[in-house]
Amino acid sequence: MKGYGINIDIIAGNNYYSLKARCEKADSPGDYSDENAEALIYLEKGARISSPALQSIFFYPPNPVVDFGGAAEQIQIVLSLQDDPTQTKIITINKAGLINVE
Repeated sequence: MKGYGINIDIIAGNNYYSLKARCEKADSPGDYSDENAEALIYLEKGARISSPALQSIFFYPPNPVVDFGGAAEQIQIVLSLQDDPTQTKIITINKAGLINVE
């Protein structure tokens, strides 16, 4: 396994994310594919993921290297309440793997 991460796919009312693993293909050394975990992970009742629209975040051990699938230095994930979308928490993740919640 090269790394692990999460996949966020925003659909109307989305309240879950999935875990992923980036694994080397047995028949093609040096080539990797993403494998989804079977189960979805649900947020607490009444919470939802507001943004980003689609995001995969991978962490590569042993040094904290983070891949956002592009050149971004950091990303933000916005969580909100279903009943009051103005009530939010912003999760920021940077390339070094630092996670901050505001």
